[in-house]
Formats: sequence, structure tokens, C-alpha cells
Amino acid sequence: MHPIDLKAGMNAAAQALSDELSKMVKHIYPCKSDLFHVAMVSTNYDEKLADIISSGLAELGKDGDFVLDESSTNESYMQILHGAIVDRGFVTPQFVNNNITNSYSHYNDYRVDLKRPYVMVVGSKILSAKYVVPIVEQVKKTGRPLLIFSAELGEEALSNLVYNNKKKLLECCAVNVPWQGGEEIEFLKDIAVLTGATFIDNTMMKSIMNANLDSLGGCASANITAERTQLTGAYGSKKQIEQRITQLKKYLEDH
Repeated sequence: MHPIDLKAGMNAAAQALSDELSKMVKHIYPCKSDLFHVAMVSTNYDEKLADIISSGLAELGKDGDFVLDESSTNESYMQILHGAIVDRGFVTPQFVNNNITNSYSHYNDYRVDLKRPYVMVVGSKILSAKYVVPIVEQVKKTGRPLLIFSAELGEEALSNLVYNNKKKLLECCAVNVPWQGGEEIEFLKDIAVLTGATFIDNTMMKSIMNANLDSLGGCASANITAERTQLTGAYGSKKQIEQRITQLKKYLEDH
């Protein structure tokens, strides 16, 4: 048998098997009892833990993100976050404002807490302070904090933000999403849609200087550590968020 014919036969068999398995699929969302049975197997038949997991999955739905983490107490519990967690943290601990005094605290425990911050999303490097000064001055007048997501924040621009933060002129924080290809840009676009911000890409540098408060998004609160950013109560349009989710689902199906 020719190798090409053998490969074609293997592909046909694999496709036929996949089709048959697809017919046997049982969708378990949002049935908690079915989720509970799956969770029981996953937790080595720990009923309490399986009940917590199945309850969480049933409430979150298939589009929700469920994360298991080590508890700081002796109890297992569930916490629902109506927001998003971004796997990127603050650029420098000089933005930290939670006044941790415990000498045993680790660097990763330091946190920036911002209430009702404006959110600016830039898909390019911000190297000069001249690009951030205009929007910084506008946000100062509102008395609200400023959270900036960008591909990279240069030393000069960063120094300006740190100075304003240290002098208590503007409570702010910056989160870098390093450029490694197209995925980071899509990542930043997700944040823009989630928070209702205008996405400023690398072909619109002048628009950074011309940005106004209408160009910014926001959220009810933001908690930033060295490793991640938690956004709660984002101000993005529900319709636009749903459209973005549909777009991403289609992309995953096509790829």
C-alpha cells in the first residue's frame, strides 16, 4: 500500500470516529447534578468539594472561568467574581497603595487598589511623557484614579506617572502587556471592550495626545498585584462584550 493511501485511510477513520463520538456527546450545562457527578470523579469523590465546584460551574455557565486556588484558611469555599482577571501585573511596586506592613509579606502580596478608575488601553509603546501628560491632566481634575494598559511604557512616561502618584496628584497604575505578536493586541482589545475604552493602536499615536475622557473606559474597582490585575464591575457595553465573545468563538472554531 502506498503511504499516501495509508495516510488518507487514517484520516478518514479518524474523522469517522470523531463524528461518532460527537453523536454521543452529552451536554451537562447547566444541569448541576450532571456537573456534580463529573466533579466527584475529578475530586476523588470528595462530596463537599464536588458540591462547591458543581455549584460554581452551574452559576458561571460554560463561558465562565473557574479557578481552583489554595485556601488561606482550613475551609474550602467559593467566591464569585463578576469581572475579569488579567494575567499581567503592575510595572513597578512604586504604585502600591495598600500599606502592607507585615514583614513576612511577599512582594507578590503587594497590591494597588483603585476605586472607579478610568481605564486607558494603548496597543503600542508609550515611550515619551508627552503622550500621557494631556490625559493625566484631564483625569486629575475628576479626582478619579487612572489605570493604563499598554504594550510597553517607557521610562520617561513611567516616571511621570510615578511622580504624580507619589505626590498624590493622581492615583494611578500602569500594566504592561509586552509585544510578542498579534495575540497581545487582541488581548488589549478584549480589555478595551470589557471596560468600554477606545482601543488606541500603534498607528494612532497622535490620538493618545488628543485623547479625552470619552476615550477612556472604566470599572467599579481594580486590584493589581505583581502578577495579575482584577477588574470588577467593568463599564463596557453588554452588547459589545457579547459580540466580542461571539467573534472569539468563531475564531476558535475556524482555527
